[in-house]
Amino acid sequence: MKALEKLTDMDKAKLLHDLFPNEIKPLLDYISRYCEDLKFNPDKHSKGWSNRAIMTFEYWQGLGEQVEETITLHYMGLLKFSGTFSAELFYGIKGAFVIQCLLRWARTECKNKKFKLAIALLYLEN
Repeated sequence: MKALEKLTDMDKAKLLHDLFPNEIKPLLDYISRYCEDLKFNPDKHSKGWSNRAIMTFEYWQGLGEQVEETITLHYMGLLKFSGTFSAELFYGIKGAFVIQCLLRWARTECKNKKFKLAIALLYLEN
């Protein structure tokens, strides 16, 4: 296994899936709900968006649509296979969106303390 600082976001996602396969369904369900809420309630999400943000709210919303489509198309594969989970959701700019969802879910809805700690270990900066 690689050292922690050498792991890519995809490596980290694969590891999370391998270690906590039972947490993937609630996570995917949360991400789907967030994407849907982002689409149908844009005012709720855009009002705090800064004009100095790296990306526009509309771009963020578009990423949400891409992630929602990925989850819909590959749901069973995402649940069953850590490689599919990491490659489909954590590759490229979609990964930034999913990581933010992952961190938000860990902060607000995740019940598994060990999974929360794993997320913090892998994705939070110092």
